[in-house]
Amino acid sequence: MRQKQNNKKKLLIAVVVGIIASVVVFSAFNSYNKRISEQKALISNLKQKADETVVKAIEDPNMVKIVVAKIDLPSGTKLTNLNTDLKGFLPKDMPPETYKDAISVIGYTLNDSCVTGEPITRTKIKEFQTSTLEIPTGSRAVTVPFEFIQGYSSNIKIGTKIDLISASKDVNGSNIVLQNSKIISFESTPKPPNPDGTTAPPTLTGITFQVQAKDTSKLVDAMTRGKLQIIERNAADDNVIKVQEMPKPIIDLGSVVPSPPKLTATAPPSLPPSLPSLIPDKLPGGGMGGLGGLPAPATPKKKTSKVELIQSNVRSEIEFDN
Repeated sequence: MRQKQNNKKKLLIAVVVGIIASVVVFSAFNSYNKRISEQKALISNLKQKADETVVKAIEDPNMVKIVVAKIDLPSGTKLTNLNTDLKGFLPKDMPPETYKDAISVIGYTLNDSCVTGEPITRTKIKEFQTSTLEIPTGSRAVTVPFEFIQGYSSNIKIGTKIDLISASKDVNGSNIVLQNSKIISFESTPKPPNPDGTTAPPTLTGITFQVQAKDTSKLVDAMTRGKLQIIERNAADDNVIKVQEMPKPIIDLGSVVPSPPKLTATAPPSLPPSLPSLIPDKLPGGGMGGLGGLPAPATPKKKTSKVELIQSNVRSEIEFDN
């Protein structure tokens, strides 16, 4: 009986020891598998970095880095430096109208989706599409002929933010004409094809600016004075420098043109009552056609000329009527 109890105890101890050993072995195996997984991940990471290093080492020197989507970007996404990146492309593989630096697209909105690594082109940016351009309330579109523009460069595109400075010396006050304006279109005249059949670039005839309504007359006035210098600004820069406008002179016409003298009507002077009237009210009748008995005027004497004549000892005078 006692021997049976001892056997049961030994069997129980053996079972417990076996369970503990199994737990220890299982834990050790899991730990081993975890370490194996970590080592595999580390090796994979090192291999990826090594591949990238090899790719960079053998990268074609003719590759050009352009702006691409860093992650998948749906339509309507605002571009930032967090969702854009630079990637190398051979010129033959580059799509048209790409950008070489992210600052050129930051702040704009996609009008089409982009997958990771896809180049961001001009056709994918909403603000650069003519069909989607809208003039905001309170703004106007003013076209300036190209002969009034200076400082134009190939970097200036539709949607580029600019300032306009008057280059004329005949400026009263500040020469800043526009700030934080935007180019909304280019006006051009097509050219005939080249002799080899290729299409000739059109001739630029004008640039249309989006202008606040209050600045339209200022722009037109500056345009009539002379050339306008284009100053390109950052797409994310909306700062406006406060400019003190020169007051327009007020011309007081009263101080320039003398007022006419005031004329006043006066009554003619009256004769003193003590003086007798020079012309009597009634003349006595008779004589000179009813003018009263006034004496007739004396008949004027005839004028004569005397000539003295002496003949021998005789002296005589002869009178002649004039």
